[in-house]
Amino acid sequence: MAFRRIRAKKYNGISEYFNPKEHDKTTIAYYITIRDTDGKPKKIKTDAQDKDEALDILNNRKAEIVKVKKQIKRDSTTLHLQVRNDALTIDQLAELFYSTRTAKNNHKDHQRYNNHLSPLIGSFKVAGFTTAKVLELQKKLLKKVLSKAGEPVRTMAPKTIDGIIDQLRAMFNEGMRDKNRWCSYNPASDKDVKKLTSDEDKSRLRILTDDELSILFELAQVNPRIYLLLRLLYHTAARPEAVIELQVKDINFSQNKIYLKAMKKAKAYNVPMVAEVANLLKDWIAEHKLNHEHYIFYPVQTGDKTKPAIYENFRRGVKKIIDSEFNKDVPATDRKNRVSLYTLRHTAATKLVAKLGIKVAKEYLNHSDLKVTEIYAKVVDAQMQEAANIL
Repeated sequence: MAFRRIRAKKYNGISEYFNPKEHDKTTIAYYITIRDTDGKPKKIKTDAQDKDEALDILNNRKAEIVKVKKQIKRDSTTLHLQVRNDALTIDQLAELFYSTRTAKNNHKDHQRYNNHLSPLIGSFKVAGFTTAKVLELQKKLLKKVLSKAGEPVRTMAPKTIDGIIDQLRAMFNEGMRDKNRWCSYNPASDKDVKKLTSDEDKSRLRILTDDELSILFELAQVNPRIYLLLRLLYHTAARPEAVIELQVKDINFSQNKIYLKAMKKAKAYNVPMVAEVANLLKDWIAEHKLNHEHYIFYPVQTGDKTKPAIYENFRRGVKKIIDSEFNKDVPATDRKNRVSLYTLRHTAATKLVAKLGIKVAKEYLNHSDLKVTEIYAKVVDAQMQEAANIL
């Protein structure tokens, strides 16, 4: 299938979708291309029967976008007035934060804010929100009981609460940026706001030796898709979600770089690409006939190359390959010591810290805070102690 533009200037923004293999190349559908409220171009399929009907749809959509942009501008002016008058609420700060954030999990995080934070602190004024109130919030979340179909299920896990407080911290950090100035102080960053999960627990990470890596890659070769994923995970030291989100346009073969989209609270970034990975990607793209906009890992079930594969499907596929070799004596509840997709990032990170130092590792891993990278330094220290005990 392919697209072609209608040459007449009147129909600018409209393209015809057709099968180039057919002799008469009959139009199958009409698509419109617009710049949405975020300023990014989007191609949208219409149900138009001809190009004039598609033109009407395009013009109506443009009018809607202009209307929404004006409303956003009015709302923005109102919010900035409230910032100036110290009247901005935390709910409004959240709207500003999530509307400008580009992380993949943005929608999910916004939903979590609406579920857990908005009911408790949404109406509070940003200017008057103190560290004492953050600690009070932490206590309330610890007592919060999650329910399903009206029946109590369980209290919130400490790790989940830490994640919610991290979101609040990120909101205030973004608000303090010079370009925003929505707030002047971050009450969630105070030293008194301690995590409920200990750093010691976080440092217990499963690391693979070189021999184990070789075994893992050898086992994965029975499934070329998983083999490519594992190679990318190790050589980029990226989070699995970021690699699964890769599109052909994110691979720069001329500069040997891979562009990784924003994950969690970090920004998008580039990592170098070694020759072995570049060759694997070139072969994969050619074999699967992928074009510029296609995803490297698309859903096998549907064959739709315009959408990324589902993470959970990959996780299950990898589990089948590695469990018998690496996890047979490790309980399913011991997630820190089981080999998983994240093990490759942990392994790469630990090697980087050991060989090139913590600052280089921080940049390669795209950590926003050196404290996060220090987790891997602790693992290296533990391994050094183990080595000394052997001698």
